[in-house]
Amino acid sequence: MREPLRITACFALLGGLAWACGSDHEALKKKEPPASGGAAGTDAGLDAAPDVQVDAEPDVFVEPTGSVKLTLLHAVVDSPRIAYCFAKVVDGQPGAPLGSPLPAGGLEWGRSLTVSQLEGVDFAKDDLLPVVVAGDFSLLAGKGCADAVTLAQSLAKPDADATLDAEAAALDAQPDGDAADGDAATVELPPPPKLRAAELPVIPAGTLSMGYSLLLAAAGCIGGPAFSDPLETWVCGPGYSPSTPTLTPVLLPLSRVTKAAAMGLQVVNAARAADPIDVASSYPKGSSVPKIWVVDDVAFGAVAPRPPLLTYSATAFGAPISASLLEVSSQGSTAAMYTSTWKDALDLGGLSDVKDARTYALVLIGPRPNNPAAKWWNGPRLVALPADP
Repeated sequence: MREPLRITACFALLGGLAWACGSDHEALKKKEPPASGGAAGTDAGLDAAPDVQVDAEPDVFVEPTGSVKLTLLHAVVDSPRIAYCFAKVVDGQPGAPLGSPLPAGGLEWGRSLTVSQLEGVDFAKDDLLPVVVAGDFSLLAGKGCADAVTLAQSLAKPDADATLDAEAAALDAQPDGDAADGDAATVELPPPPKLRAAELPVIPAGTLSMGYSLLLAAAGCIGGPAFSDPLETWVCGPGYSPSTPTLTPVLLPLSRVTKAAAMGLQVVNAARAADPIDVASSYPKGSSVPKIWVVDDVAFGAVAPRPPLLTYSATAFGAPISASLLEVSSQGSTAAMYTSTWKDALDLGGLSDVKDARTYALVLIGPRPNNPAAKWWNGPRLVALPADP
């Protein structure tokens, strides 16, 4: 059995050593705040654990700790439903996946599940191999993770000729412009397997036991001969082909920092095919209230700002906020590539509203944001998650 990959880049951030996955937030200074509304005072103080501090170096932020929470998010672009399984790794070799798929029945696109522990796992001592299971979950009724992964592997053995045909067709019709301008090749793809299973890199022991509220989002594409298209790299990310998947973990802490008279906001870019993004909140069309720029230049795999934006009250974003809009644009552009209502983002995160003295993360998932759902891929989504569920 091959030795699994290990996640190393960006995990140092969990120890407060290197928030290297973040972005340069000086660009925020270019945006004008709204003319009115919000709690913009800077002397209210942060409602967080006593060890929260901003060091002398302005960009070194120490995140408060608390109970362990792990939020598992479905951000896999080429499957409508996934579940997570985990196997312990001993001496570089993974054992059989433990417990049952999380959750039973799988997660729909953009949905999440928060856990504080995993069956048979010691977060402090065990190296963990996450495995994503995707497909028809009616086939997995009553099955544990070990059987689910074994069945998925047996149903998803690639056909080498079909893979080559799919990749050749995609190369014959590469897009030259926006998705709407792409001229798709006509090719008969094989039917997708009923189940697929794919490994993520190993999470080192201790990573999940440090007292943070962590987000784990499997992003990109699992791939296979049925998952080919001229737009595939805009859907699944750079370097994708049916035989070279781009399934990638986004694992990072969400901030527990809050302020009494403000709603905290962060943005996570978990869209493998997206350029660095800017995110703004705006009132419904026709309003004269300027939009609020939440963050600029968030690269894939990053969370920003840090500490979170704590400038405005919840009512500054709209009363009710459900009617307001969220706009995603490519770095430096004023034109939105993707727009969502706050209501849709909140619904995906299992939220009905937002409150002051709470912090939320807006997570971008999906293909390049101007590519709608089509064929075998899910469309872009913004998911609003509580930073401390």
